[in-house]
Amino acid sequence: MGIEEKIKANIMEKGLKFSYVAEKVGISNDWLSKSLSGKRRLTANEFISICEVLNLDLKDFNNTA
Repeated sequence: MGIEEKIKANIMEKGLKFSYVAEKVGISNDWLSKSLSGKRRLTANEFISICEVLNLDLKDFNNTA
């Protein structure tokens, strides 16, 4: 499972809306959608912010290809 899939799964597991996560990260819902569908790459700062919003440890992504 790739980074994008892990993030999407975690958002759904927590019952959050993608728009909520995008707002907390400081990006548009469209940018988040494009990032999680592979049409755009997340910046390092966006990735870290998403992990903070979702309360994920960056170590959870060590083995993600």
